[in-house]
Amino acid sequence: MNGKRILQNLPFALSGGMLLALWAAGSSKKAVLLCGVLALLGAAALGRAPALWGWLRARLDPLGAVCGALAAAWGGVLFAQHWKFEGIAARLGLESSLLVGVLAVAAAAAALPAALVAAVWLLQSGTAGDARCRAVLESRPLFAVLWACGAALVVLQGYFVFANGYIWQDEVFTLKLIRHPVTELVALTAADVHPPLYYLIVKAFAAVLPGVPVIPLAKLVSLLPYALLLLGAGVIGWRKNGPVRLGAGVFSLCLGGMPKLLDYGTEIRMYSWGLFFVTGGLLAAWYTARTGRRRGWAGLVVFGLLAAYTHYFACVAVAVAYLALLVWQLVRRNRRGLLHWGVAAAVTAAAYLPWLFVLLGQLRTVKGSYWIEPITGETVKGYGTFLFGTGSLWVAVALVTVLWLAARPRGVDGLFTAAALLCPFWTVAVGLVASALVRPVFVARYLVPELGCLWLGVAAALAVLPRQRVKPLVLAVLLVTAWGNARVFVADQQYQAAETRSTLAVLYTLPEDAKLVSTVTRVQEKLAGLCERESYGWQVTPGELPKSVYDNLYDLTDADTLAQWVEEGAAVYFFEDAAGAGTAQQAAGQAGLQAEPVAECGLCEPLTVWQIVKK
Repeated sequence: MNGKRILQNLPFALSGGMLLALWAAGSSKKAVLLCGVLALLGAAALGRAPALWGWLRARLDPLGAVCGALAAAWGGVLFAQHWKFEGIAARLGLESSLLVGVLAVAAAAAALPAALVAAVWLLQSGTAGDARCRAVLESRPLFAVLWACGAALVVLQGYFVFANGYIWQDEVFTLKLIRHPVTELVALTAADVHPPLYYLIVKAFAAVLPGVPVIPLAKLVSLLPYALLLLGAGVIGWRKNGPVRLGAGVFSLCLGGMPKLLDYGTEIRMYSWGLFFVTGGLLAAWYTARTGRRRGWAGLVVFGLLAAYTHYFACVAVAVAYLALLVWQLVRRNRRGLLHWGVAAAVTAAAYLPWLFVLLGQLRTVKGSYWIEPITGETVKGYGTFLFGTGSLWVAVALVTVLWLAARPRGVDGLFTAAALLCPFWTVAVGLVASALVRPVFVARYLVPELGCLWLGVAAALAVLPRQRVKPLVLAVLLVTAWGNARVFVADQQYQAAETRSTLAVLYTLPEDAKLVSTVTRVQEKLAGLCERESYGWQVTPGELPKSVYDNLYDLTDADTLAQWVEEGAAVYFFEDAAGAGTAQQAAGQAGLQAEPVAECGLCEPLTVWQIVKK
């Protein structure tokens, strides 16, 4: 080891060591000792590199500088957001805000040299080690591990289909809507803000399997698209080799493990089916561009129509497949391909025309009033958090994208990988434009149909990277992210199941003819879905559409009716949320009655159950 190099680079190691020591100042002596060891290891590692400025002049790679700057900025942001400064600032006699700013800048400066060294090592290619790394990454055993991880996550979702009976109000709407005849269902959907296909799918499964409990059955229907995509990735990955096999394995892992995909895989709504149809549309367009076969064109039309009849922003997303295929035909100057594209687009438009008039009517209704809040900068930031969460996944996806672009991808695979990566951002742009022209109409969960394309693009870009050393690092980030998301998912599902069991336990103790009254609409609708009893809202009048869809949703607007119920001997129970504390007692007082607390329960929010009785 070169002692001169250690001395030349020691300030950078010491700056990092000082940051760690300052952080440890508010912690234990063991943490201080650990920081000292890390500082010495940092000095030794940096000592093996040339002097900083000479190294920068001799080996500076612009791409490495970008990656290093991203890593350094990320480290600084994490330092500023998560580390504790109050105790340190008090010890040093400084303002906490000043210390945060100084240490964040120092963290970035200390991380930059090490990040640049790591970037250069990661970006090196063409060695014998790269060939061995490629052989392992594209092998069947690694594919089997990645696919098994994805399958395990789908099985985990399947377990909670039966273990968690919680449903929120939109899921209750689905379950109530599918009870109506098909023609009435379509008419009620037209009065809502969504297309009808998903509801028809759930109704078909319920009709074919009449003896199966409807809540787990509907959740299994939502999980089916994930299982189909996982099965397709398994078949392709096992039969193919090279980058295709690695891409199939990574996609299998991402299908369940990336942010929000676990949550929406069992929700009784149309998002998982939208994801399936949008991903299928993109793959059909990709296949068509590569082969030009008629089955590809047919698949594009079918998947495009299914997506459009499932969710409007799924329709927006599948338009990316059409646009990418059009660009490919224009680039190749393929007149026959352009003709086929025009026929496919015309058939799609003609088949969607009957619902287009309904869509125009829904837009007029939405323009008058809608529940989505105005879109702000924080809202847009939330879209990014919805897609990638927080932390290392941002850096991993950015690294893969930058390296893939640096490799100058060309041809049909490069075009459609770019389309897959851009799909959610295209949808966000369209959603923001529509919100500006009409009124706010876009929320983060409308991005779920695009997540299949996004992670398909990440998997494809990662699989073809020429720099093999980056791939294990990104795979490690994906595996850790999947593990973290699985833990959060399990905790949420267990909490929801416990809350639902507590409420059902209370409902089972109440008389069968009891009047259930809620102080807020969401609780009223959840109770209406969990049991077949009449569910009332105290001075909360349901809209015309919910009253048409639900068969047990009513309103209670005056105290006289409440007094009459009690006088006639009816058992009346108020389910009171925290925000409406005191409402039950106030309602009882207006009716000349009194409210007695009888139980505590919850539906993902604390609820107090009051019985209304005579004084």
